[in-house]
Amino acid sequence: MSQECLHNQGIQLQSLPDTSSLLSLEVNAQLKEIYRSLIITAGHLHLILRDVVDSSRNCPSDSRSQHQTIHLLSGKIGTLLCLILQLGNSTDNRNYFEMAYEALQTVVYRYFDCSARQTRGCLVVSFADRILHIIHSLTDTVDVQKRLGDTLN
Repeated sequence: MSQECLHNQGIQLQSLPDTSSLLSLEVNAQLKEIYRSLIITAGHLHLILRDVVDSSRNCPSDSRSQHQTIHLLSGKIGTLLCLILQLGNSTDNRNYFEMAYEALQTVVYRYFDCSARQTRGCLVVSFADRILHIIHSLTDTVDVQKRLGDTLN
């Protein structure tokens, strides 16, 4: 994605969750909200790739490197989803699966117009970047480091 698309102020996708209060939640609630946000992001990334395949129109933003970036991001998100499930205790897993079901009910639109696809791609990648930065900032907290250590031992 070009850097200028990251500055689309005021343009939002209603299907992307609001993460503004995420850092003020307690750790388990943060993990669940991050999990939900990552599932929704994964759905968007899947449709970004599908829209390219299913559209009869080749857009300038549909480059091979762009597809590789989306595939890599999708893989990282899949890994993070697995790690979050491991962090939650086994009694919480049912809650995570219920949350996944709810997240998958989110309406995500497909776009075949080049401009709309580029804007959606930009917003989704920007959202994923914000979530990854939030995850990074949370890994600096003592609670998450302790939980990671307990899980790995």
